[in-house]
Amino acid sequence: MKEELTEAQGKAREYQTQAETTIACANASETTWASQREALTKEMEEISARCKDLTSQNAALHQHLETVSSQAARIRQAAEASTSDAVPTAGTIETDPDDAVAELRGVITFVRREKEIAELQLDLHKQENTRLKSYSDHLAQSLETARNLLKEV
Repeated sequence: MKEELTEAQGKAREYQTQAETTIACANASETTWASQREALTKEMEEISARCKDLTSQNAALHQHLETVSSQAARIRQAAEASTSDAVPTAGTIETDPDDAVAELRGVITFVRREKEIAELQLDLHKQENTRLKSYSDHLAQSLETARNLLKEV
């Protein structure tokens, strides 16, 4: 009878130790997950803000492109309307409107690429966040199992 009691107490201590180890591991993992989640949330907010900024900048560039295009069209019409070969005066535009339009298109292309990159990064961070939430749920379940095991002992 004493041997059975000693054996049962030994198993109880062993289970207690296993449960405490599991709880400590789960708590450490939960802390790590919380810090990763916080960092990813902050990064997602930053990327989202950057995406909004890029979107507004893109809209402003589109508006500017439209303005420059209409100005270029008016300049072409004025040039075609004038039948004389006038020498440019000091007040005449010295830059080629096509060059300005080409530069703006290049900027718009760059901004669009940046926006796509930001959106892809945002999607990746959302996926990582989902994965970490799933991992956290698994750890919480493991912690609950360990607690139940402790209650049984």
